[in-house]
Amino acid sequence: LVLRELRLLVEQRGHRVGTWSGGERCKRYRVLESDAGKIIGRQGAKINELRAKSGAEVKLHERRSSSPVRVLEIRGEAEAVSCAERLMREMHENIHMRAL
Repeated sequence: LVLRELRLLVEQRGHRVGTWSGGERCKRYRVLESDAGKIIGRQGAKINELRAKSGAEVKLHERRSSSPVRVLEIRGEAEAVSCAERLMREMHENIHMRAL
């Protein structure tokens, strides 16, 4: 319970989240707003495919005010997160992602 509350507090403050109990991981990347559509795909097809193939939770957050970047968050078991990262690179070789 304490770890869950700590994780929520850290996430709310926008800090990078690493490994937590149970092997769950969360990685965040900066993605250009202009690349958001390529990640999401038509009617969410690409991001849903990424979720289905990797088993990870994948979320592309809304951008803040006039920022040109959005945050891509990948969460799940370590293996699922690694798989999602690999698939992202394969599916979107021309998208620039920077780790937070």
